Amino acid sequence: MPNSTVDDETLRQDAVATMSRYVQFDTTNPPGNEMPAAQWLRDQLIQRGITQDVTVHETAHGRGLVLARIPGSQQQKPLLINHHMDVVAADPSHWTHPPFSGAIADGFVWGRGTLDTKCLGVVFLLALESLLREGVQFRRPIIFSAVPDEETGGSQGMKAAAASKASLAPK
Repeated sequence: MPNSTVDDETLRQDAVATMSRYVQFDTTNPPGNEMPAAQWLRDQLIQRGITQDVTVHETAHGRGLVLARIPGSQQQKPLLINHHMDVVAADPSHWTHPPFSGAIADGFVWGRGTLDTKCLGVVFLLALESLLREGVQFRRPIIFSAVPDEETGGSQGMKAAAASKASLAPK
């Protein structure tokens, strides 16, 4: 995989397709139901060759939290890159395209979460994949996290992770 290049158009098409798929998961909070999105992210991290060290924690019924670890070459504190999977409610009558369609139209991906913050998860995913494909080795460990329940305060997301076995500490 090292030193293989991806042209800009291929990367753009991958970003659009990945964003479109991610926003199709209805993670409206409440109730959240982020587990299917969390499992999809786990599969993306593995299939793209980013890391095999991925765990999905169920912080509450149907609430998935993803932790993926990429080792560093030095023993340093890890860098955490984090985004949240849940979104606020969307009234479809106010949308040009249904909020969970992932429609690709007018030069945009349409869907709830494209700006807050499923987009950030896709950026992290594709950036990590590109860097690793180019042969980059990180000095410090990288932790990719995707959390549920940010929109209503995080008690079933990051707060639950901090108080449980879903430790962010390096292994």
